[in-house]
Formats: sequence, C-alpha cells, structure tokens
Amino acid sequence: MEAIETARKRLSADKEAPINVDYLLNEEDLNRSLKREEFEEIIAPFLDKFREVLRETIALSKLTTEDIEFVELLGDATR
Repeated sequence: MEAIETARKRLSADKEAPINVDYLLNEEDLNRSLKREEFEEIIAPFLDKFREVLRETIALSKLTTEDIEFVELLGDATR
C-alpha cells in the first residue's frame, strides 16, 4: 500500500512513477513503473461512480451546477 500511495502522489506531477515492493510474493520483488494513463484507466470506474454520486447530491440539494463555485475533495484517492 505504501508503494502505491507513493506512486499515486508522484503521478500527480509526473507522467510515470516507479513501484518497488520487496518480497511481494514468495520472496519475489515487484519492480515496475506505472504510467499516469494506466493509473487513470484503473481508477476510471471509481471516478464514474463518484460523478454519479455528485450528480445525485446536487439534484437532492436542489442546486444547479451554476450555484456551485468549487468542489473540494478530501481523502486518499482524490489527488
């Protein structure tokens, strides 16, 4: 988890990030790089679900998108 978190943060600024995990499985190491495009593809279903929740929340609040100046996201996967 630590290696993925580090890579996720690095992908906020860079197009590619290394992932290095010692002794991942059967004493084998994992060493590879992850491109921002790959990461975005992996998280796309979660972002789609988030967009739907956001649309529902706006509808329930009886606001329009014009009424909202910004949305602030908090939490691990919001970068």
